[in-house]
Order: sequence, then C-alpha cells, then structure tokens
Amino acid sequence: LFALCILFPATAQAWEGIAVRILDGDTVLVAPYGASHGDISVRLYGIDAPELDQPSGMASREALEGHVRPGDTVKIIPLANDRYSRTVGLLIHGDVILNYEQVRQGYAWVYPQYCKARFCKEWRNAEQTARQAQNGLWGDTSPLPPWEWRHGNASIPNK
Repeated sequence: LFALCILFPATAQAWEGIAVRILDGDTVLVAPYGASHGDISVRLYGIDAPELDQPSGMASREALEGHVRPGDTVKIIPLANDRYSRTVGLLIHGDVILNYEQVRQGYAWVYPQYCKARFCKEWRNAEQTARQAQNGLWGDTSPLPPWEWRHGNASIPNK
C-alpha cells in the first residue's frame, strides 16, 4: 500500500466503507462510512471481468466474493469516475488489492484500453502467468474478452 500512496498522491481521498453486494467480477456496491447518501457502485480499475451471462462470469463474481463478502470493510482508492457515474478505483480488503487478485487468479483481463498506471505492467505479467497455468477463465480453450463479447450483445453497456 505504501507504493500506491507514492504512485497516487490523491490517496488522501481514499475512503472506507462496507461491501454491500458483489455485482460481478469487477464491480462492488459499497456503503461509505459516514456518508449520508446511498451506496456507491465501485468499478475495479484496470480490469475487465466476464459478464455474468458470459462463460466464466459467475465464476469471476464468486472469485471476488471469495475475497470480500457483504459486510466486510473495504478501502477504495478512487482514480476516476466513468460515464455510468461509478467510482473507478482500487478495491482493497485487508492488505490485498482485489483488482490485481482477480487478474492473478485468472478471473479478469487487464483492460488494455484503461489500465495505464505503472503497475499495469505487473498486472499484465500476472495475467500471462494465469494464462500459462490455465487458471480461472484461462481453462477455457478460447475465452472471449468482455469488451469483444459486449459488441455481440448490444444490450449490455460497455464497462
């Protein structure tokens, strides 16, 4: 976490809350501590997990649920807001950065269009290792990246 504080001086804006619901493999609904407004949808920065009705989609959500359950305290390091008004950031539970963990375990792709931080190189290496070990979604013979899958399913918004 210390390295993240150096890379992202805006971590003074980091906040904590309670995980309310795991929506899919890269989105969590969080209730911020002390906030008077509602829950916040947090999109995990730099990764893209399969959609729930896509092959490995449910497994990806279950993998994330294996790290953070509703009621757990999480820390959010916000990096942006997306066009759907979601907070995009790093999701941390304990000392684990769950964005990275989803990639490392093979339940999400590094999202090349959006993962631009220096640490994304490490994340791409972790993705390659998961691919070679056929972990998670890489056990499928030809997994389709969600950004390509969504093009064939126009009713699903781009993440």
